[in-house]
Amino acid sequence: MKTDGNIIGVGRVFEPNAFLSDYENYGLYTTKRGAEEKVVEQLGYDFYKAKDYYLAGKEGKARVTNVYADDEVTGLSIFSITSPIMVNGQFKGITILDINAEALASISKSDAEFSTMFSELIEERENSPLSGFFIFLQFIMPILRCIH
Repeated sequence: MKTDGNIIGVGRVFEPNAFLSDYENYGLYTTKRGAEEKVVEQLGYDFYKAKDYYLAGKEGKARVTNVYADDEVTGLSIFSITSPIMVNGQFKGITILDINAEALASISKSDAEFSTMFSELIEERENSPLSGFFIFLQFIMPILRCIH
């Protein structure tokens, strides 16, 4: 978080007793400010157990959330990237990375090495200016050129 100003927070949250047999609530999260002050927040299992990104992790899937207002912590518009923690094929928890949505404004729209590549931000839901953004990179033109 020290080197990237767009990272708002990071965490790891776990299934009850995932690593410690008599410790059911084991979720750790810190914000940029928390990292500076060496403060880590403990999250209880009830806080995250029904969240879409956590349920996706239980299925072994990584997830990028919609952009949302983080009223509880920062007041910023953010999105989260999550990845499951698997040990010997068994789900143990997820890693969470919260990112300031302003980072989307700095996405490179072109690349000199791949002249036909471009990026787009696509909104998943109509009429919601901050919901449903995700990054979609198109490589169709280079693929079509290879086919011909």
